[in-house]
Amino acid sequence: MLPAFLGITDNNWFDSLRRNQITDEVNFWIPSAPARRHVEPGSLWLFKLKAPLNFIAGAGVFMHYSVLPLQMAWDAFGVGNGVPTVDAFRDAIMRYKHPGADSWNTDVGCAVLDQVVYLPRELWIPCYTGSLVSGKHMVSADDQAIVRQVLRNLELTPSTPQVHALPFYSPDYTPQYALREVRQGQGTFRVEVTDAYHRQCAVSREHSLPVLEAAHIVEWSDTHTNDVTNGILLRADIHKLFDAGYVTIDPDGYRFVVSKRLKEDYDNGKEYYQLHGSRILLPEDPNAWPNRLMLMKHSDLLYSD
Repeated sequence: MLPAFLGITDNNWFDSLRRNQITDEVNFWIPSAPARRHVEPGSLWLFKLKAPLNFIAGAGVFMHYSVLPLQMAWDAFGVGNGVPTVDAFRDAIMRYKHPGADSWNTDVGCAVLDQVVYLPRELWIPCYTGSLVSGKHMVSADDQAIVRQVLRNLELTPSTPQVHALPFYSPDYTPQYALREVRQGQGTFRVEVTDAYHRQCAVSREHSLPVLEAAHIVEWSDTHTNDVTNGILLRADIHKLFDAGYVTIDPDGYRFVVSKRLKEDYDNGKEYYQLHGSRILLPEDPNAWPNRLMLMKHSDLLYSD
């Protein structure tokens, strides 16, 4: 069976993304913000336009699902939310919320998609879903026939390069669909790192989301990877010290290390020295733990005791 999910798609969202040809890090937002979306990473996500446009008009590859505050969703994906400004994003979400809801403190379900392809009008596929509200898994024989037709039409779309895709998460993971090479972006990196650490600073355990930042262990310009294992969730001040080489993470024991240079340069740092030697918070999934080689590289390139 070809794993696929049919998403009932906001027509204005689709039109905006198609006009701007945004194909990486697209946020298929869900105003009701369900806690989970039971879709496997690498599954095909189909864009079924709302009536009267009862067609499948494109598709993308599902990467990750998270429930985020509206502002964070905008900061992470920007125009990849299918709107030009944060105010337009708020207005689009609030159309689906109950009257009186706080427009700035609302949460948004975010299904992050990559490798998005918009079918030319002549390749749209008729699809009638009746009263279906949000979407469904494509599991029946008829559903699977539609999925196969979508794949055929994707192959006929001139803007769809056909090359082998790189793994999304780990070397032993093979995505179900490979439309073109995957380059995981900064927005997806931020969301995945934030979720991996359960929205807590790995060092201080601070959980106020606005002050938490997804730090690269080694900068993207040096590694060309936004894999979650090259990231760690840090409070903003600790992130700055990490990037400046005043603190690091011991790759053997995953312990927080503070350089004596902090005291020498600024005659301060008591709070950070109190955390010196403490074991950092690690993700539940060992596959998301900080890469030891990256930590060693950070220490070699930036940290000085």
